[in-house]
Amino acid sequence: MGLLSKVQSAQQEVQMEEVKDSIGGFSYWPSDVYDLTINMAFLRESSGGSIGLNLFLKNDKGQQFRTILYLTSNLANGQKTFSVVEGKNIPKAAYVLGDNIAKIITNTSLFDLEEEERTVMLYDFDARAEKATKVPALPELIGGKFKGGILHRKANKQVQDNSGKWVPTADITESNVLSKVFNEEGFTVLEAEAEAEKTDLMDAWLDKYKGQVDDRVKSVSGSTSSSAAAPTTSMFN
Repeated sequence: MGLLSKVQSAQQEVQMEEVKDSIGGFSYWPSDVYDLTINMAFLRESSGGSIGLNLFLKNDKGQQFRTILYLTSNLANGQKTFSVVEGKNIPKAAYVLGDNIAKIITNTSLFDLEEEERTVMLYDFDARAEKATKVPALPELIGGKFKGGILHRKANKQVQDNSGKWVPTADITESNVLSKVFNEEGFTVLEAEAEAEKTDLMDAWLDKYKGQVDDRVKSVSGSTSSSAAAPTTSMFN
């Protein structure tokens, strides 16, 4: 069974809440909407069992950006593509992004894509080097184009405590985050389906975020960590 089939079977008979457009709210690239091309797209399961859609992207200047959209919860929580909030099944934001990318490029759902084994160079923490790794790729997405709203984000660094729970520290990280996706004309999936005439959501996203830092840093008590981390390398090359 492929990873997409595994996710789909885990949520059969579940009534999902309708997804609605919203603006929502790293790296050293300014927050903006970029024209993006998918160089590689594949699935990979984390050590905890969350299934991630790995995307190797490049913008129109040829600069590279890699991101992972965790489509599901971990194995202990059923590998679901949704969270239950006040009795409603709310799709995970990363799953919605991944599914919308599939719809923009292929006009079909992520679950309808075929998997094909391919080899990519991935970092191996044991070997401390990149190694050729076989992965279930999604060839229908490779070469596809879309517009991506990418945020420059600052946030508290997360570490695991003695119980294994991820908790914030006073150290600060900076990164780029894929926040919203649009088709090449600038429409969201829902806007395109409704045959909208104006790119309202992209315009609103740009009004809110263009050139801004998405600052999610919070005060952390009881920590002796430095309040400012050393600069890190941009995820764009």
